[in-house]
Amino acid sequence: AQTFQDFATKHAESPWRAKAAFRLAAALAKQGKFDAAVAIYEPAALKLASADRRQEMADLYVKFADPAWSEAEKLATPQNATPEDKAKAGLLYQKAAALYLKAVETGLKADREPKIQLLIARCQIATGQVVEAAVRLGVEKKAHPKTDVADQVAYWLGFAHAAAGDTTNARRAFQ
Repeated sequence: AQTFQDFATKHAESPWRAKAAFRLAAALAKQGKFDAAVAIYEPAALKLASADRRQEMADLYVKFADPAWSEAEKLATPQNATPEDKAKAGLLYQKAAALYLKAVETGLKADREPKIQLLIARCQIATGQVVEAAVRLGVEKKAHPKTDVADQVAYWLGFAHAAAGDTTNARRAFQ
């Protein structure tokens, strides 16, 4: 236990400091010093479970999803895209959708969620999951009718319904 305490004292700014603190807490618990171990674990556990930490994680998922989305858009958009480009774009859309969905599940801020839900739905549309996209966009339209992406949500909702062959709901979405 003393070794971990010495490390934490000498290297207060080290990225390994947190790991040393957890090792210290484990060593203290093995020695039967549970109150001291809890005093170390509790603040770390609270930080890991905090809304700020969940937001950091959600931001990371979005940070990794955005390049996949952009690359997929570049590959799929040109009229002269090869079948290989379209296949690669499909995989990138799937990857982006999975990462965006993970961001939403992790705890994305409410003001960012409508745009991310729209991107998930667009990925679904691009991969042929038009019914799922229509459901997602319909929920989003009802949940957030006055966001800055509300017009885009309505457009893509109509597009998804039309692609699914549901012309009645497509017409309603475009109105």
